Amino acid sequence: MFHDPTIVGSWPALAARLDGDAILVRWAATEPALAEVSSIDDLLAVWADGGAGDRPDAVLAALVRLAAVDGGRDDDALLLTLHLLSGLVRTMARQLADLNPDILAVVAGELACQIRRYPWQRRPRAIAANLRAGTRRAVLAELRPGSRYHRDRVEVLTTSRRCHSTLVSHRQRRRG
Repeated sequence: MFHDPTIVGSWPALAARLDGDAILVRWAATEPALAEVSSIDDLLAVWADGGAGDRPDAVLAALVRLAAVDGGRDDDALLLTLHLLSGLVRTMARQLADLNPDILAVVAGELACQIRRYPWQRRPRAIAANLRAGTRRAVLAELRPGSRYHRDRVEVLTTSRRCHSTLVSHRQRRRG
C-alpha cells in the first residue's frame, strides 16, 4: 500500500471508508469473485496469499471490472486497485527512475489510465501482468518517444532563428 497520501490518497482513510460503508459487501452482490470478501482484512488475506490458486487474480479481475470505464466506473475500486498494485508501481518506478524526476507519479497515473480502460472482456486472466505490460509500454512511449520500433517519432534538434526541438517524421527525414 502507498503510505504517502499524495500519490493515490490515504490508505487508512480508504480502508476505513470501505469497511464503514460496507462497500465490499455491496460489490460482492455484483461480482461473485468478491463473495467471500466482506472487509479489507479479508481482501488483504486473499491478496497476501498470492500463490494460492487463481483467487487473487479473480479478485483483481473483479476490482478492475468495477473500476473500468465500461464496467462499474467505481472510483473506490480504482483507488483500492492502485493501492493493491503499489508494489508493481514502485518496482516499475525504480526501473525507470532515469526517465523522469517524478516517475512514481507518472507510473501511478498511467496505471490508473490502464485500469480504467482495461479490456476485461478480452483479457479475463493475468490481470496484473497485462496491467504491468500496458503501463510500462505507455510510460516508455511517452518518456522515450524515439525508439527502434517507432522511428517516425524521434526528437530532432533543428536550427533556425531560435533552436528548438521538433518531432520529424521518418518520411520527412528520408526526403530531405
